[in-house]
Amino acid sequence: MKTNEELAGICEAWLVDNDSCDNVVDAFEAGYRKAEATLFPLDIVTRHILGKPNFACGYVAERMRKVLGHTIPTKAEEEQAAVIYFCLGHYLKHGAEWAAHADAELNGDTPA
Repeated sequence: MKTNEELAGICEAWLVDNDSCDNVVDAFEAGYRKAEATLFPLDIVTRHILGKPNFACGYVAERMRKVLGHTIPTKAEEEQAAVIYFCLGHYLKHGAEWAAHADAELNGDTPA
């Protein structure tokens, strides 16, 4: 899949050789729709994950270090980013069951 920048370059090159941009606009819009990111819903679960304050992430970050072998700096903001990334990954993979899968992984019970 081409990036928006690549598509823009193709469009510019095409315009050099052609006097019309109708097909270019159609091609660009089709490519953009394919490249467009699909966002997850901002619901109570994702708000909980994304809204986790940095001071509340220390325990999970420590489990990620000890059980999973992650290298996470001990700065609160770094721990927050790692924990949110970890939780969001489980949410995107497992949906409503994300917390059970994350807990199991942090306890060394099962792979992700």
